[in-house]
Amino acid sequence: MAYCILNTLFAICCQVKKRSAPEEQGKSADIFFKRAMYLLRVDIIGPGSMSLIAALLLMGQYLQSTEWPQRCWVVVGIAIRVAQGLGLHLPQTTARMETQQDREMARRLWHGCVFMDRMMSMTLGRPMMISRGDALAVPFPVAIDDTYLSTVPNQESHQPPDQASDIRFFVCSLTLYVITEEILSTMYSSSAISQCSASSESAPLERLNDIDFNAILRFDRSLLDWEESLPKFLLVSVDTTNDRTNAIFRRQANVLYLRYLQIKILLFRPLLSPLLQTDIRSKILSQNESQLPLSRAMALQCTRRCTLAAQQVIDVIHKGIDYDKDSSGFVEPLPAWWYEVFFVYTAATALIPACMYSQFSADISDESLATAWQRALNILKHLSTISESARRCVAALEFMNEEVMTASTSRNGDHLAPSARHLQEAGISSQAEAGSLLDQQLSFMNKPCYLFDSQDVSWLDPQPTDLLPVEYGELFEFHG
Repeated sequence: MAYCILNTLFAICCQVKKRSAPEEQGKSADIFFKRAMYLLRVDIIGPGSMSLIAALLLMGQYLQSTEWPQRCWVVVGIAIRVAQGLGLHLPQTTARMETQQDREMARRLWHGCVFMDRMMSMTLGRPMMISRGDALAVPFPVAIDDTYLSTVPNQESHQPPDQASDIRFFVCSLTLYVITEEILSTMYSSSAISQCSASSESAPLERLNDIDFNAILRFDRSLLDWEESLPKFLLVSVDTTNDRTNAIFRRQANVLYLRYLQIKILLFRPLLSPLLQTDIRSKILSQNESQLPLSRAMALQCTRRCTLAAQQVIDVIHKGIDYDKDSSGFVEPLPAWWYEVFFVYTAATALIPACMYSQFSADISDESLATAWQRALNILKHLSTISESARRCVAALEFMNEEVMTASTSRNGDHLAPSARHLQEAGISSQAEAGSLLDQQLSFMNKPCYLFDSQDVSWLDPQPTDLLPVEYGELFEFHG
């Protein structure tokens, strides 16, 4: 199993590196991953082990970077079942372990499963496998680096007080994703999605009035409390020193901040759809904000916070890419590129309502919105050299920009044909294929549709998902 883990790590390293040729990096990563899969087959149906869980979670990380990240869903699911089979979801299992090292490693693995479960639910819009009770039953790992963990039975060690722990980043991520689970379960539950799908049968005003603003306020407060609880070394700063330790913490701080902003976008995003419905939008546009009913005024404030969070996401990644170009530092200041694609794409779609109507942007200037939009496209174009998903994101955003922001003010309800140039850039050969891509892969709409309709704003409701094909067939069919 050690060789399986080693080859998976090599595969991830090949994918993370941005400076190598995409074809070369993909081939190298594929070779290492196929070796890892071959080595895994020996143990996949045998008795579970903690090393097997570690291997599967690492494979999940790698598969997120490929053209078929849905395969990650399968691998993470297997890791969760193996962990549950070993009883890692039970607090007494780790409590009985004699050494601090074994106990902490077991807790890291279980919460690694929880983390990946939440991450896949957020990125692919799939249901979570691990319940809130099971996730919280096992104590979080302690923020102690491996060097200081005790291997002596019944003896506890501690992190030196003057030494910042690398593991604190993981623990802070876990506490953030506790809030994420609550938001996904409340705002993106099956019942909430069903309600959005039935928008044609229920008045948009009724949908808006049904939104639980108390829950939104509670989640917003939880996110602010989480941010205020971060240690100083995990706060975003302008420190540009080239010291390796500082560079690691700078990257961790950026990743945490981007995750925080991403979750804020997901919190406020469901309010965009009902506000953009024609009858509510017309009332908002024709009234002074002070005259609006409280529910609509609160919803407008939420959309503006969503827009601000989206601008901040794009700004952080834009600055990080510029720093990476100009620096020969040890550690890149941004997350892996596939997370950059996800963050930027989600942020860009959240900008569209504010770009369409000034009432949604308030004191956010048109210039700053235009700058953020252009930077988002530039970032994705920059990543297109190494990512097929990024290339499709660019085509999709340009398509939406043309169809939504332009057509929303000029069309009379008739369907408009997608831009041939944008379809060609996305590798799409026909309008039917464009509709299928937007409907099935972008998950913009909750009903079958073969052409993009800028009057149908239900694409704002689902979580963003991958833009590439869904295939599982070859996942366990590698032959060394």
